[in-house]
Amino acid sequence: LADGVDEWCRAVDRARPKYAVLYEDNFNYLTKMCLTRMRDAAFEMIAFAKRHRCTVIVCGSDPTDHPRDYLEAGADFVLRGEGDATLIELLAHLDGRGKALADIGSLTWLDNQQHNGALGDLASTPTRAPLRNLDALPPPAWDLVDLQRYKRAWQQHHGYFSLNLVTTRGCPYHCNWCAKPLWGQRYNMHSAVHVADQIAWLQQHCAPDHFWFM
Repeated sequence: LADGVDEWCRAVDRARPKYAVLYEDNFNYLTKMCLTRMRDAAFEMIAFAKRHRCTVIVCGSDPTDHPRDYLEAGADFVLRGEGDATLIELLAHLDGRGKALADIGSLTWLDNQQHNGALGDLASTPTRAPLRNLDALPPPAWDLVDLQRYKRAWQQHHGYFSLNLVTTRGCPYHCNWCAKPLWGQRYNMHSAVHVADQIAWLQQHCAPDHFWFM
């Protein structure tokens, strides 16, 4: 909902986090249509977080396709493809209680060697398979969303309050962009029961006027 990177900068200033994670909205093709602007914004956000001595982690289609660009912009790690399990394992490693980096799938970083003043070579682990049982994921963290701000935006522009549900991951089509760097040509679905349970929970706790599905 932010108009620019300023809100990110204020949030980092306020929270002083140990880790800063840029996790792309992988379900919105409009972010792909504005790819250059989104990349520039990510680089600005990375630079600001690094000035605050954060460990910066990025995940998304563009970082998966072009990890060196993000690492050379200052990111410490790129999560290639679907990032859920990789992020959990990486944070455990960084806190000294998890696997070695080499044992964490779908991870890319720059080694520490310097070559004639240039940054080091890419180090990457094997790509993990996409998650097939989407119902195994925990429910979305709706408590972390500023729903009142979201509701005001919907009502101001459309006259009602809508929430969206993402019921699938991946894409069955042949484009070489967007979802394909994350999931390949795979397409997995939540069960109907899982989706119905989410709808019931949102009706009870958020009372939207409308749902739309991604």
